[in-house]
Amino acid sequence: MILMLNNINNLNNAVKDAFHEYGISCEAVFLYSQYPELSDIQCNELLKHQKADFIDDLAKEIAIKLNNLEEVEKCEIREDLFINVSLSNKFLEKQLTSNKNWAEAFDSSLKNKFSKKILIDYGGPNIGKALHVGHLRSLSIGRSLYRMNEVVGNDITSDIHLGDWGMPVAYMIALVEKEGIKLESIDYEDLEKIYPRAVAYSEENEEFYELAKNISVQLNKGDSEYIKKWEKISTISTKYIEENLSRLNHTFDLWRGESSVNSRIKPMIIQLSEENMIVENQGAMIANIDLDPPILITKSDGSYLYITTDLATVIQREEEGFDEIIYIVDNRQKKHFEQLFNCVKYFNLSKASLKHIGFGTINGKDGKPLKTRDGDVYKLQQLHTDIEEKLVSYGTPTDSINKLVNDILTYSDLLTNRNTDYKFDIEKFTDVQGKTAIYVEYAYVRGDKVIKDSSSIGWGGTSDPSNFKISNTIERELVVEVLKFKSYLDLSLVNNEPHHLADYVYTVAKKMNAFYENEKILNLEYKEASQKLFLLEYSLHILSKGMYCLGMDPVKKL
Repeated sequence: MILMLNNINNLNNAVKDAFHEYGISCEAVFLYSQYPELSDIQCNELLKHQKADFIDDLAKEIAIKLNNLEEVEKCEIREDLFINVSLSNKFLEKQLTSNKNWAEAFDSSLKNKFSKKILIDYGGPNIGKALHVGHLRSLSIGRSLYRMNEVVGNDITSDIHLGDWGMPVAYMIALVEKEGIKLESIDYEDLEKIYPRAVAYSEENEEFYELAKNISVQLNKGDSEYIKKWEKISTISTKYIEENLSRLNHTFDLWRGESSVNSRIKPMIIQLSEENMIVENQGAMIANIDLDPPILITKSDGSYLYITTDLATVIQREEEGFDEIIYIVDNRQKKHFEQLFNCVKYFNLSKASLKHIGFGTINGKDGKPLKTRDGDVYKLQQLHTDIEEKLVSYGTPTDSINKLVNDILTYSDLLTNRNTDYKFDIEKFTDVQGKTAIYVEYAYVRGDKVIKDSSSIGWGGTSDPSNFKISNTIERELVVEVLKFKSYLDLSLVNNEPHHLADYVYTVAKKMNAFYENEKILNLEYKEASQKLFLLEYSLHILSKGMYCLGMDPVKKL
């Protein structure tokens, strides 16, 4: 159950026992309180029986039973019938200190009981096109979901699924032939110019368009000369994409493209046709499903569509035995994936669970899709440079800049619910005091420095939790917060929404900063300081784990 606290069986049983005395069975699920100023956890089981004539007596019985537990500092049942519980410090301390190898125990506690084999399809740039701001959300969300699944023990694979086939490639080859361009002497910047010129030319010249169509057909047939040209274009493009994504701290397990399943498409079409799963319609092939409009599988000229390639890709992935396939593509493609999943189910192509994780657009301050001042597409490389210049103006250490730029791009993107659009504001996202990556990084760097300084004055390691005691309200709030990590991780994974964890990471950083301000740890006697150093080290472990799950990489100094 999402947001349910661990190790509270005694609380659950106490509530169940009270209900049982009145002849009622119940679940008794405690969740973290929506009002932490009132309680740590709460349960709404009483609310479900609010009309019972014995409700007041039952509420009193539950309060008595819970207040008698050592895990409970105070139980209060208000007029709204929510069972509000403040946990005892003794119970909270035990959650942190029950294992001397606490870091390993914590990491192990995050693992799911059963592991799933999952493929995440994200990124998806087209060869010949620049990596632009529109790719940012797919990259950020994909990497975060990859890391979160990895942390909970799933067997996870990422596939960039390049757009490296079909008409876009045919357009480029057609222009290369028309203008006599030597592929041996061009680079990626040349391809970036070739592609839009070729598309524009095809729109105004029917003869050129027909040439490109024929090239696409010949590529599908495996024409050796066109395959050589495609390979050259693909090599140049993939190398550029890989280098630039690496700068942005993005890597992939698989660098497959649409081309990787081209040989599977014709046999798939033949088999589906023989099984009457697809039928001819005015020269085209459509899925034999009663839908309006019909799902087009091939065009009347025999050429393929995105769905054709995607169906063949599902077959390839089914052979590799994935339990779940996640597609991270913007919300505008929702209809495409509905059609794809309908076809996969009808054609019985895969047993895997298929999910489309959509997302909104990144806009400028004017609320329109983000572009440069000149109105051009905002390339990721340029966005990286613009943030880099802002950090340089702040006096950021040189060896921290690249990591910090990537963390700013990542955190500012993930902080927003993926289902909504958001405005990209460099000033806001680089604010030291705001809800930003810089604020989170500052909390980490500051805490890490205290740990290192404690070692330099001869205090040695700080990992023995045996003497830890909560000594004030600020410490207690930090303890309660760090214990929530697994809940927010699960919440983000179940909904494929990293913003829950991004928000949580900020809250931990904020409470850590309050802890630093209240405790001058290095000025204390070692016996007292060592307990606070343990809490600090535990909190840093939680913060760094959360940052890792989001795709952030802590810097050494700011």
